[in-house]
Amino acid sequence: MPPTRRVKLAAVTFVAIGIAFVHERTSHAVPDAGPRPALTKEQKAEREALLARATEAMTEGDLATALAASRRAHTMEPSAELRKRVVVMLLQLIEGFEKEGRLTQALEALEYETAEGALAGSEPDPKIQTRLEDLRKRTPTVIVEAPKGSRLRVDGFPRPVDGKPLRVDPGEHRFTVIVNGSSYEEKASLEAGEQSRVVRFALEAPAAPSAASEQDAARPAAEPPIGGERERPRPASCSCDIPGLNR
Repeated sequence: MPPTRRVKLAAVTFVAIGIAFVHERTSHAVPDAGPRPALTKEQKAEREALLARATEAMTEGDLATALAASRRAHTMEPSAELRKRVVVMLLQLIEGFEKEGRLTQALEALEYETAEGALAGSEPDPKIQTRLEDLRKRTPTVIVEAPKGSRLRVDGFPRPVDGKPLRVDPGEHRFTVIVNGSSYEEKASLEAGEQSRVVRFALEAPAAPSAASEQDAARPAAEPPIGGERERPRPASCSCDIPGLNR
């Protein structure tokens, strides 16, 4: 599809969802779950403001902000219609992440949405569940083996060293381990779907000091004489009859 046509299609989608938000503000919410306490006047005003912000964000093309505001509004007062729109926006956002190769961010967004939906009392959406399972299979993971007590950075960002798989995006990554003030680096390139790739830092532990070296380190150094210069040894006196020596 030509880029111009894709932009027009996206604009039409945003406007359509924006119009639906306006309808949501004037329609009665239909709960997905059991009865909930009625919202207070302040909470209703907050929800209205969230829906207004979502509509504004959609017209500006800010899908992430629209999704966050819509999700919050749905959590406050679940609505079947609003839930459907949240799913549509989420899938559009995930598609954008995947095109950019940001599989870890796409997966985190889906997992967050699944947790938020459960908190709101919504049933898991089949489309989200299918996409979630697919991304979990395609997102690469790596296991970094490093000495105990070391610190790890992946592409400059701190990550835990606990032997558990770490999610990364497809492509080349830089792994840096810091041990006793020294840093060691390894690079690895991972493909989509590659799971539990091992990056091993086989570092030798520093040798323990020997008993002799410990004694030498504990022995106090000889103090120099007053004046900062050691006294030179004098030759022993000799009573031998050697010409020129005993004068």
